[in-house]
Amino acid sequence: MAHAFLSKRVVTQQGTRPGALLVEDETIRAICRPSEIPADAIVHDCGNEALLPGLVDTHVHINQPGRTEWEGFRTATQAAAAGGYTTLVDMPLNCLPETTTVAALEEKRSSTQETALLTGPPGVERSRTTNSTSFRSRAPACSASNASSSTPGATASP
Repeated sequence: MAHAFLSKRVVTQQGTRPGALLVEDETIRAICRPSEIPADAIVHDCGNEALLPGLVDTHVHINQPGRTEWEGFRTATQAAAAGGYTTLVDMPLNCLPETTTVAALEEKRSSTQETALLTGPPGVERSRTTNSTSFRSRAPACSASNASSSTPGATASP
């Protein structure tokens, strides 16, 4: 089922204008004019809330495994989501073991399974658990920090 997130302020590279973000299967499919929203889409009216691309932090140190008390995936991803960040690029040092081998990368990846917070389209929160993903609705349905990307075809969750 397609969702249309309607706003008077959709921010793109071309500027800010009224529009809608069309999301289907956790993927932004298009940005369109309000008059182009498909008739069968579930419409979430965000009013004057800005829908804008999420930020990318290209240099973070998530110290899990090994030094999770400094900052692990749970706190790092919660802070990122609260600040409008949708993508974190983790640096390989500070965790134990350092992420410099395939085995260490697999250990780090495995440690995220129960702790990393993932957010989906506006109004949906997604928590990762071991080998599964669960969704739950969140109110309000629209928030300025929840839009993930303005690029059609981009993944709507990091």
